[in-house]
Amino acid sequence: MKNQADILYYSGHGYSNNGSLERWGPNGPASTFTVNDVNPVVNWNEDLDYFIIGGCGVLYPDNTNGYAWGNATLKTNLLKGLAGYTVIYRWGLYPFSAPSDISGESTRKIQSFVFFLLQQPPTKRTGDRVLDAWLAANLNKKEPRPAIVYTQNRYWQVNVKYRALWSSEVELDTTNPVIDQPW
Repeated sequence: MKNQADILYYSGHGYSNNGSLERWGPNGPASTFTVNDVNPVVNWNEDLDYFIIGGCGVLYPDNTNGYAWGNATLKTNLLKGLAGYTVIYRWGLYPFSAPSDISGESTRKIQSFVFFLLQQPPTKRTGDRVLDAWLAANLNKKEPRPAIVYTQNRYWQVNVKYRALWSSEVELDTTNPVIDQPW
């Protein structure tokens, strides 16, 4: 595709068990696709700089998810950054990840992202304003989400935790709000 947008945003279901995203058809869910199906070397070789995945867990930092997407796009210098959501679990169950489109939270996250991108400079963490804006949009103390961003060699993750052992609510870990790791 020629003259691609600088930022591509995907909103939909993500599956951290295989790093896939859901594709919809006229009758609802049609199939899933992975980074191999996208074939970024062929299809994202023009002007695209960032891919933001608003789908659960697909950028979890492991070889099936975030590293697979990163190896195909960042390590090959096709993109400047990846952003999206990882997933956290309580007792290995009850995943918590991307916001729901139905509740309107995903819209609020995008509005906040655009605000930090265009109006208020976010806290500098990654050295990249787009990625810093994504982190800032998800660091909201009222509605924190386990957002994650990747550059070619590092990732930063919003550190959220369950409020209490039996609670279904999460909160920002204020002692260490952003995890910074090499990959």
